Amino acid sequence: MRPKLSLAFLLIASAVGCTTAAGSDPVVEMRPQVSSGEAPREVSSKGPRTFAVGKFGFVETLGGRRVLLLSNDVDVAWGTGKPELLTKPEDSLRVARVAIASGELPESHRVGGLAVDLYDNGKRLGETTLGTLWIASMTFDFAEPRAPGDERPPTQELADDAWNNGTRWLVADLGPATPKEAGWARLSMLPAPEIASMTEADRALSDRVLALLRREDAFASAQETFEMHYASINQPKPSDRWEDQARTAVTTFTHGGEKYVYARLEAGEACSFNALIARLYRARGNELVPVDDLITQDEPQMLIDTDGDGRLEVLGSNTWGAGWMYLQELVGKEQRVLMNNDRPEHYCPC
Repeated sequence: MRPKLSLAFLLIASAVGCTTAAGSDPVVEMRPQVSSGEAPREVSSKGPRTFAVGKFGFVETLGGRRVLLLSNDVDVAWGTGKPELLTKPEDSLRVARVAIASGELPESHRVGGLAVDLYDNGKRLGETTLGTLWIASMTFDFAEPRAPGDERPPTQELADDAWNNGTRWLVADLGPATPKEAGWARLSMLPAPEIASMTEADRALSDRVLALLRREDAFASAQETFEMHYASINQPKPSDRWEDQARTAVTTFTHGGEKYVYARLEAGEACSFNALIARLYRARGNELVPVDDLITQDEPQMLIDTDGDGRLEVLGSNTWGAGWMYLQELVGKEQRVLMNNDRPEHYCPC
């Protein structure tokens, strides 16, 4: 008998370089946490467990190549040869490719040639085979785009800079036939993961939950910040109340007989006034009980048990639309990112 899944996840609000103008007060947050056959083993360590390669990986496009992000944990000693620039010299995002030396990759990471199932959130799209493994390293130039005739550094210099100063990933080629909807993948030899059912709340439930959000202290604090922000820049307010232009979302998800409701109110934008109030409630009959230890600015896209331990992890996406997503678990009372697709262009240049 499979263990009943418990909700144990905590999302973090960490858009690098960007903070909400309303500060931390308007943020009320949340939390959701197999190997079989010849699947790669988890690497032992003295610290928290290492997330096994192949349990979950993000599908990305880098330098025109469809790839699967296998791990953020990369040892530069695995690489061999000079970095190769995959992007154009004039591109702001620079991606360098470095081949992996024969025999250098740990056994736990040798998944090239294995089949993976492709998913769009909780929907399985099909199967494909992992191709060549290599190391990707990325940097981003926040400077204004150069004019076509401007002199640029040599291509190899740009590649070396991306390798020496970039964000590194261990990736595997997927090939051009990978569906564009694919967002993540998992080794086919592993058992199918448990994924919580998520649906949009009906109007009556949405109204009830949003009314509860408006009673939060952070709601009043956001109005004060709204007033101060536009006074400080000597600009008229776009509306009398910050919530008049707020975006709302109410989602329900169920698993193991438990029903939860996630609600959020957000207004403004990054690098300006921004306020967000979000909270998770547990539905108990007609009563909605706040889950006080589950807190996030970011929006859960999916709740999944990747390793069959009965704990749900959360796939979260950042609030300001830059494409940054991450898979996270709760360890004791601390959140820990297991996997992310954090790329340099996701950072806020405010």
